[in-house]
Amino acid sequence: MATAAVINFWSIGALLAAGVLAIFLATLPPALGWRLGFGVGAVAALIFAWALRFVPESPRWLWAKGRRAEARRVVAAIGAATGGRGTGARPPAAGPPAGSAPSLQATFWRDVQVLFRCYPGRVALGALLDVSEAFGYYGLFAFAPLVIFPAVHIPTARIPVLFVYGDIGALCGGAAMLTVFDRWGRKRTVPLAYGLTALSIGLLAWATATGQASAVLWSFIVVNFCGTSAWMSAYPTFAEIFPTELRSTGIGVSVGCGRVAAAIAPVLLTAVAARAGVGAAYWLLAGFWCIGVLAMIPWCVFGPEGAGASLEELVRPRALATRHGVGTASDG
Repeated sequence: MATAAVINFWSIGALLAAGVLAIFLATLPPALGWRLGFGVGAVAALIFAWALRFVPESPRWLWAKGRRAEARRVVAAIGAATGGRGTGARPPAAGPPAGSAPSLQATFWRDVQVLFRCYPGRVALGALLDVSEAFGYYGLFAFAPLVIFPAVHIPTARIPVLFVYGDIGALCGGAAMLTVFDRWGRKRTVPLAYGLTALSIGLLAWATATGQASAVLWSFIVVNFCGTSAWMSAYPTFAEIFPTELRSTGIGVSVGCGRVAAAIAPVLLTAVAARAGVGAAYWLLAGFWCIGVLAMIPWCVFGPEGAGASLEELVRPRALATRHGVGTASDG
């Protein structure tokens, strides 16, 4: 839930960005307004880089890398700051996480090989979930101002305002997911959110067919609500299924596949709309969201439930042994 809560700040940032850009475009020449909007984003990146100086390294990662003294110091500092609440370990004499051992120093490519050898099903799940949401989410946001909004005669100057409304829907969707994510579990929330997003694309297609800008606006808010709840449920899900020492690599591979889909989406959607009509493009968008639903079916049947489980419980000890060169087990 904590991870999902942090991710929900993305919606707050998007809402602020849309608001700032709307103000800039309304009060400044357009050629200057959008440039200043990009400048604000650059300032935010600098603030993030500065804030990283005060974020401690993961004690699980430090322990997996053999840096046990540092891991104990981080756990002790967290315990001191929180009065011993929420550390999940006893500072500073906590033992290693169950089923793990200090890992060999590895390169990125070696870690990728270990992921595909020991966790092929988990890599596939993460990649498919991210491909599904990245194509569906970023594709929609590129497709909307190019095709959808002009189809219902929404002027370009109003588009930033529409995105503000959409971001409000996204924030509400993220907040709704926070209330059910741990209560219902990943096996319910992820496929449900992806499925509802696919249905909301159908609602937006109907609204576009009516030619009414107000119907498109409300449908756009609903899509943002469902889409944000979907990707907000997916990221913690595929982040927690990789062992600590491989987590960043596993997430990177999954998100990298998604970014390829995000790059292809605008070109493919506009090409489909031009050749087969807007309705066909909507079918394509909804179909990609359905990929996330289908990807979760094997995990719902065979995979562990992440809600209420520790990170160590979600990784099989035999596969961890393989990570350190003991055996050749495969953990899907």
